Parts: sequence; structure tokens; C-alpha cells
Amino acid sequence: MLKRLSWFAFLFLLSFSPPSEAISAEPSSTAFTSISKIHTFQQLVSLDYFFFDKGPPPLDPVNPLNLLEEGKDRIILAGDSWAAFPCSFDSMEKVLKYVNSRLKNDWRCQQTSRLGMRADEWLGTKEDLELTDIIIHDKRIKFIYLSLGGNDVLDGWNVNMNSSEEDKLLVRISSDLKRITDKYLALRPDLKIIISGYDYPHFKLNHAIPVYRKIYNRMGRPTPAQLNKALAGFSAYLSSLMDRKQTFYIHHLGLMQYYDGIPPSIMAPGSTLPPAHISPFDRPELVGGNVFVSTSESSMMVWLKMFADAFHPTEKNYFYIMLHSYDNLLVHLHRK
Repeated sequence: MLKRLSWFAFLFLLSFSPPSEAISAEPSSTAFTSISKIHTFQQLVSLDYFFFDKGPPPLDPVNPLNLLEEGKDRIILAGDSWAAFPCSFDSMEKVLKYVNSRLKNDWRCQQTSRLGMRADEWLGTKEDLELTDIIIHDKRIKFIYLSLGGNDVLDGWNVNMNSSEEDKLLVRISSDLKRITDKYLALRPDLKIIISGYDYPHFKLNHAIPVYRKIYNRMGRPTPAQLNKALAGFSAYLSSLMDRKQTFYIHHLGLMQYYDGIPPSIMAPGSTLPPAHISPFDRPELVGGNVFVSTSESSMMVWLKMFADAFHPTEKNYFYIMLHSYDNLLVHLHRK
């Protein structure tokens, strides 16, 4: 799917150079503005309507809003690239069919997710307004699967931060997320909102894609252990803030290392903590994998069969991420 990305779109990505800036412990509110534009362009050209040759399901002529079987509870994905990519891949839809769940995926996630989205810019965006309209008018939506905060971390975190500065960043991001969940729960107190985290990335010096080189340099060129531990700390902090009645958290740190290992011989698949013990329902802060090494490039999305992404998994691994979310969390919240 994504490997069919046009040369034009990909060369646009390769040639892009966001404004250089000094590495600082102070978060920048504009650092991802241009990156968000790139991701929006990618989504428009390669993900949503042009290359997938498919649109939304046909409307029911009797009841245009009845896009899925009447009476079926729904889940809708929303947020950043870790919602947009599995939405385009139909990852959640495939998982729900795979486990024979009565829960249904809502296809309108194409309108409620955008690559490059940040938590601190979410409220008021067209994606937020679309999601708001959906939950108000469609009572079959019982779950929001919200992926936000990752871009805020990549933009705001720096390896030279002291603990006080890191805490300030965590509080800022968690406050943004709380404002978002509070808005939706005020409109629909019956909703359950799942905030989904991420997996270990694969940043490296002189990455082939300029955007990722810029991000890596802005973070102060952290080692895999430094960056992975920062993500683990972020996940643990967010986990502690969930009320576990209306808001829940799950991350996927170590999931791809379990399924793919670290080839050629560093780590065999299946040799790390299994998915059931990574961010389990009763201990969502627990991480898997080896925090001292990056996720393998073989686990990451590849552009034009040549350039491995630094942060976004393959289609196969997005399926495993959605399956992990179902097995460790959704199955506890929604009966088949």
C-alpha cells in the first residue's frame, strides 16, 4: 500500500528541510508545524483517497448514518500517525474480525486522524471537530482510540534535559491530553477513551530521510537507551493518571522486538517479554523488549523499498499493535 507512494510525494519528503534550530531544553510550539504539513500532504496524496483506490462504504439509502450493522458498538481511531496509518491499513477492522468481536471499527477514522498531529494543537482542528460531531450524533460509538503525545515528546524532549525539565514536559503533555478527554467525556459520559502510546523507534545519525535527521539532532542525538527510557517514563507517567473507568492507557514498547527480533543475530523473535505482559490491563506501565537497543529497521515502514522509517511500523506490525490493544485492554472493556 504505502510502497505505492508516488515519487513526487516521496521526493518532496526527502528534499524537505525544516528550519534549523539550536537544541534546547525548552519545548518549541512551532517545531512541528512544517512537519505536520508534510504529513498532511503525504496523507492526502498517498493514504486517504488517491493510492488506496477505495472510499468510504456506501451509504445505506434508508438510513445514511447506518454505515455499520445496526446495534453494533463501535470504536473509532483518532489522533496522529499511529491512528492514521492503522486506519488506512484497516488494522483495527482486521483485528476485530480476526478475534470475532462484536465490536465494530468505524471507517470515519480517515477524518479524525492526521499524520504529525500533536496533543497541544488538537483541540479546534478539523479532526477534533469531526470527532466531536461523530460522538454527538452516533451513540454507537462507545470507544475512542486516541493516539496523541508522541510528536509532543519528539519535539519537546532533549537528552540534555534534567529531571525537573522532563517533569515539566510530562505535565504539559498530560494536561493537554486531559483537556481533550474532558471535552469528549463532558459530551458523552458513557464513552471509554483509550490513549495509546508507541513502540521503540529507530532513529540514527545521518538518517536517509532529512526530517528524521532533524528530529534526531534536535533531541541531542540520544542513544537508543536514552530515548527508549524517556518513552518508557512518559508511558509510566500517563498510565498513572488514568482513572481506569473512563480513561485507559496502553503502550506497545517492545512489541516489535518480540515479533521481529533484532536481525541478523542480535535478538531472535520471541525471545523478549511476550505481548500479554507488555502494558497488561492491570499493569499498563510495564515495558517489554530491550530498552538498550532500537527497534529493528526491518520492523519499520519502508518507503519506495529503499528508505526505512524511523518511527512508523510496517502494516503487519500495525496489525499486531491493534491486536495487542484488543487482547490487553479492549477485551476487558467490551464483551464479545
